[in-house]
Amino acid sequence: MEYTPVPSPLLGPLLEEIEDPDELRLTLRVVWIIHQGKGSLRWLTQEDLEADAVLARVFSGRPGVLAKALQAATTRGTLVAVGGPSGGTQYTLNTTNNWRAASKSLDPEAQVSGSDSEGAGSGGVGRSTIFALYEDNIGMLSPLIAEQLKEAEQRYPAQWVVDAFRESVAQNKRSWRYIQRILERWEREGRGHAGTGRYPEKGGGYQESGPDRNRPFRY
Repeated sequence: MEYTPVPSPLLGPLLEEIEDPDELRLTLRVVWIIHQGKGSLRWLTQEDLEADAVLARVFSGRPGVLAKALQAATTRGTLVAVGGPSGGTQYTLNTTNNWRAASKSLDPEAQVSGSDSEGAGSGGVGRSTIFALYEDNIGMLSPLIAEQLKEAEQRYPAQWVVDAFRESVAQNKRSWRYIQRILERWEREGRGHAGTGRYPEKGGGYQESGPDRNRPFRY
């Protein structure tokens, strides 16, 4: 039996947010199709998806539903869409690396939606350092998480954010809620020994940590 890696948020926060089963089915099938391709990035058109045998059966007898589900996934930010005057719209998973590739690899006049570099656009979020940290160390962004990340980026010093992500990885607590608690505690009680990767724990004292733990941290 072969296995397909599914981005963690699709089995967590996005599973709670996505109410339309057609959007969920389409998103999961896109994950599978992209995983079957070679390389780190694969573009799909609406025509590609309509020609897929599984999706054809899922949406059989319901014209326009696939396009509606595709638009919903793009608006949510699960997929990134790129289109320009020289060709039709193409879609792929909305990750930091794919976003950067979308900005470089297609038509220079292409319009990118689902996300944009300045944080504007329908359903889009900016691709700042904190977003890259989240996607590289935790998982795929959802709109709710993106808003919380933007608020944190404005509220806390940049080095605090980096250190909090590093601490979560060192403790194998890869969740935004855990990182939020670290940042809130530092804001409330002070950083303690700034720059050491320590943070106050309940009941007093400090917990030792640091980037030398045997766990990957991407920044």
